[in-house]
Amino acid sequence: MTGRTSVTRAVEPPLGIVRLTDARGGNRIDDPLWRTFDTALRSVVSEPEVRVVLVEGLPGMFCSGLAPEPLRDARHRVPGGLGQFAEVLVRCPLPVVVAAQGHALGGGLLFALGADAVVLSRTSCYAANFMSLGFTPCMGATFLLPHVLGAALGQEMLFTGRPYRGAELAVRGAGVDVTSAPQVPAQARRTALRIARAPRRSLELLKGRFAQERLAGLARAMEAEVAAHDETRATALSSSRGRDAEAVPR
Repeated sequence: MTGRTSVTRAVEPPLGIVRLTDARGGNRIDDPLWRTFDTALRSVVSEPEVRVVLVEGLPGMFCSGLAPEPLRDARHRVPGGLGQFAEVLVRCPLPVVVAAQGHALGGGLLFALGADAVVLSRTSCYAANFMSLGFTPCMGATFLLPHVLGAALGQEMLFTGRPYRGAELAVRGAGVDVTSAPQVPAQARRTALRIARAPRRSLELLKGRFAQERLAGLARAMEAEVAAHDETRATALSSSRGRDAEAVPR
């Protein structure tokens, strides 16, 4: 890979493994990351012996989401793959397990929640911090968070925009697996291997059934979100000047 973006792939049958390893950029979502991740994902899925995809990030940061400037300021171009990045794991024809050992923020959290199984760390932070930046959610967040984490918790996360430790999400009944940080990669791999016991075609058919419902929900949400997001994004820079969004508590 070239430049700042770093995405690696490996095939360890029956798993295809894609890792976000951009330590310098904090696995920030941008066009290069989108393109290289999509290429790596397609590559491992094309291997006939792969039945499940495992997605990993850095120990301290799974994905920091989109840089705030393009979302805050209408003068900046939002990366063209933004919406696709939110859907990429849903559209993957094979089941996807995410090991979010590090923090996942904004679009990074939505990306993780697009997987078929998600493992979070008790001590890392997970935030849908759009409202903290002054604009309404996008990328299908108003569907995905309530759908995966539960209606009450998902809506609260969107309204407050604050970071939640994985331990708090577990206590609140979030619909994902939460374990100690050192155990996240191993737990995610165990889950992936358990899923991979089924034949590839059976997994493809079941994934397609679940993906159809989820993609329909995401499409409806994105269409409903766009007007409010464009309006609030255009004014967020001036209204939030001098105020940094809280992303990770100290």
